[in-house]
Amino acid sequence: MRLKFPVSRWCNWKRVISISFLLFACGGLVTIFAEKMALEPSSKPPAEEQHLKVEQVKGVVDRLEGEKKAVVLVENSNREFIVSLREFPLELEVNMWVDLTIVAGKITDLSMDWETTRSELEKVQLLIEELKVNHTP
Repeated sequence: MRLKFPVSRWCNWKRVISISFLLFACGGLVTIFAEKMALEPSSKPPAEEQHLKVEQVKGVVDRLEGEKKAVVLVENSNREFIVSLREFPLELEVNMWVDLTIVAGKITDLSMDWETTRSELEKVQLLIEELKVNHTP
């Protein structure tokens, strides 16, 4: 049986069909992969969201370490921050409450919270008075 097309033409058609099939198959795989990636939940937030995470929290000055550092405890998240007194030139004292702004895990702003400091001091004084009254012989 003899082919109607010369061999060179048949080889060209064979190549065209093979290349078309490969392009079609690869395009399908790329589409499936892209859909799979779009549907999977990300375990980590994008890098931009990690860096822009801003928290507003309250903390209490637990102790002063020399004249250069203060240790601030943030009770609601069980974290401890060491604050350089050079960066925040405030006259911090032990048991003083502060408002902290934390961006990407670092303190960017610190201010004294006089109202919370006063109310917590009053609570402590009331407890001391209560202990004195209850334990007096």
